[in-house]
Amino acid sequence: SSIVMAAGLVEAGVVGSLIAELQKIVLDVAIKNIYFKSDLDSLVATLKSIEPNLLDIEKYNKQLHRAEQTQPYIDVLNKGKKLVQRCSTIGSWNVCYRYRYSYKLTNYNADLLTFCRVKVQLDQSSDMKEILVKVNQAEGEGGYARCASFVGGFGEDRELMDQVFGLDLPLEELKDVVLLKDSSVVLLSAPGGCGKTTLAKMLCRDPKIQVVGQSLSGRPEVTWRITLDKWSKGQSILDSSSDLLNKLQTSVDALDEIKEKPDLKNCYLDLGSFPEDESIPAIALHDMWVELYNLDEEDMYTYEYLEELSMRNLHDLLRELAIYLSNREPVELRKRVILEITGNKLPKWWAEKLQEPINARLLSISTDEAFSLCLDSIQLPKVEVLILNSRTKNYSLPLFAQKPGQLKVLIIANYAGCPAELNNFSEVDYLSNLKRIRLEHVSISSLGTSLVKLLKLQKMSLIMCEIGKVFDNCNNMFPGLVEIEIACCADLVEFPVGLCKIGHLKKLSITECNELIALPEALGALTSLEVLRLHSCTKLEGLPESIGNLHKLKSLDISDCVSMSRMPVRMNELCDLRTLYMSGCWGLSELPQSVEDLDQQLKNGTKYSKYLHQFHRDAAEGLKLS
Repeated sequence: SSIVMAAGLVEAGVVGSLIAELQKIVLDVAIKNIYFKSDLDSLVATLKSIEPNLLDIEKYNKQLHRAEQTQPYIDVLNKGKKLVQRCSTIGSWNVCYRYRYSYKLTNYNADLLTFCRVKVQLDQSSDMKEILVKVNQAEGEGGYARCASFVGGFGEDRELMDQVFGLDLPLEELKDVVLLKDSSVVLLSAPGGCGKTTLAKMLCRDPKIQVVGQSLSGRPEVTWRITLDKWSKGQSILDSSSDLLNKLQTSVDALDEIKEKPDLKNCYLDLGSFPEDESIPAIALHDMWVELYNLDEEDMYTYEYLEELSMRNLHDLLRELAIYLSNREPVELRKRVILEITGNKLPKWWAEKLQEPINARLLSISTDEAFSLCLDSIQLPKVEVLILNSRTKNYSLPLFAQKPGQLKVLIIANYAGCPAELNNFSEVDYLSNLKRIRLEHVSISSLGTSLVKLLKLQKMSLIMCEIGKVFDNCNNMFPGLVEIEIACCADLVEFPVGLCKIGHLKKLSITECNELIALPEALGALTSLEVLRLHSCTKLEGLPESIGNLHKLKSLDISDCVSMSRMPVRMNELCDLRTLYMSGCWGLSELPQSVEDLDQQLKNGTKYSKYLHQFHRDAAEGLKLS
């Protein structure tokens, strides 16, 4: 009876209907309950990725009268539908249930992907075995042997295949069909003797397709174990496979051919400075490349370079290749020194070259949980970018034998479970010329007045940091600071009044600081401010009236500030404002007349924010203008 019921559902195209219904419910809940937005966005992406395959499975199961193979997909989608509907009933005040159901959504998303992958593979395996059984039954025991002989024949008659004439054009046409069309199966048909089998063999033996990295193919188990032991001790796979090295390097060498981007190859090699399997913030790359290669301050060239690299579909092994190529030159001649330290085991050249100056412009040091040393006596007088990747709770900055007077960028990223304490920040003497500092998952509350030495600092980025009260008194602390970026800092409840005393600040970005409740009236003292970003500060209730003093402000972003319930009356005094982002501000119940005046100002400006216009249009009936 269950099979009959499933058959009826499949007749109605229930899988497609369920996916569409589930996506609609997910989008509705994401709008109404912002606390599940990231989890629901991930679920929508998963549904979109599996939808084409599920629709095909439903269609073919219907044609083959196998409704029982579709029913498990229906069940798992119904389970997700019930879960999302339950999330829609959870109020913002119910913190416990929000956390529990966020966890359930994450698990369901992962389980859905796993289920689809495993179920499809099992169904395919079952179908293939059924086909094989039917072929053997139809043709006798010799059927399998003949199939195996035919498959093996693709590797035979190599010399004869090289002497085939007249099939060049059909071969190119077949390649176009196979490689450029969306079809997963291509039927090659013609009368007997026209060369169908020969053409298929030629396609499978394309001389431009070469197999590399097969040094272990056919080797005994002991060889595999020895190789595994070498790689586990840090030896690169590129040391044991020259063919693989040569083939991968062609992808990197091709970057030199792009004349309009002369530093693209160097930018690629810089990617090896960050830990494996960790995301690389584009802003961090921008900070590096602005100083190393004089890219623009407005990010355009940085993102153009990143887009070029992403379009090249670079292989995962190319990170290892970047490190390999950077380390191939003698240490003293390297442009970048990349150290990956396991435990307290330093590279062999460390003791030998310690007293010799190294001319690298970039130094990257990655350490693990067992690292406990303080690196000292390093001879890198010309280093401009210092990247420190740590996984310990306490970390000491390296000490240089000769002060690197050209250090411009310092990036410290901590990947441990809690913010790291910087033990010797106040002791180092090479930060006086620093222009950009980026701290990730670091406790800066312990730094105290040691930040006062950063007299030439232009940009400061604090990501997932413990800020504490370190900025309560910033008088004359940062005389050159023009940009501050603060993101995901859980202890930022009130914006430090001390930072409002930096009158020359031009850019202030506070994003995803979900405990931030209010901005002080002292914000109006930042009269040089041109960009103010307050994206996704979910507890921020409003903007201070003093924002009207920011006459140079050109861009304001308050998008996804879901708790914002009021707008300043003095908004229309922002005479230079050209862009306003306010999508997702669902807490705004009424807007002052000044915002209407600002709307007209934006339309007449160089940039018009579609977000404000859309906000007015969608909410015209529900908002009252005072």
